[in-house]
Amino acid sequence: MLTGYKFESIRRLNNQRIIAWEMLSTLRPNIDAEVYFSSLSQEKRISLFANQVNYALYTPCAQCYYINADSEVFLSSTMAEVIAGHNFCQPKFALELTDLCNIMQLSSVQIRKLRQRITQLQAMNIQVWADDVTPGLIQFLLKEKFYFYGVKIDKYVFWELRGHQNHLNDLIRTCQKLCAKVLIEGIENYHDFLSAQLSVADYGQGYMWKPVAHSFNL
Repeated sequence: MLTGYKFESIRRLNNQRIIAWEMLSTLRPNIDAEVYFSSLSQEKRISLFANQVNYALYTPCAQCYYINADSEVFLSSTMAEVIAGHNFCQPKFALELTDLCNIMQLSSVQIRKLRQRITQLQAMNIQVWADDVTPGLIQFLLKEKFYFYGVKIDKYVFWELRGHQNHLNDLIRTCQKLCAKVLIEGIENYHDFLSAQLSVADYGQGYMWKPVAHSFNL
């Protein structure tokens, strides 16, 4: 099913300089990615995560890779085993927490454990990002006292606010209560880029900058 990885660049909005790459798995053309990944067992999702971490750690690239993981992977003992024993003085990867909507359904005990895991990872010099953040999710994350290195604003939220700089900046400033850095997703063209660049966000990501593909030897 898996054919390789594609890498989407993450760039500073002030000068478009690449600071990292988001690593995403690619599939055969006839496979629906959303259906495939949503149906993966926890064991397979953890295995996929481990493979991506190993790629990031042992590929000779000076830049950082952003790797997706859901709350089950974050809370698994396997995550701790995968990252244990590595030297993170020069970080090779950051983690994106991808299922924020599902977190709202967790028990108070699970939420506390997830918050503790995020704190533990960041103490190990591993950035943790909240992915696809929306205004409703921000209020929940603030209420539950989560704090991330960075927040990625959902592309659909950005598309609604692009060109409305005051509203976009208000949202970004609210995000800054949760994190140190804010990234805008969904930059598809130069007009999107100008709207993002005029905002108070730090980074941008989107198909204005073409992804780079790496295929497996199948």
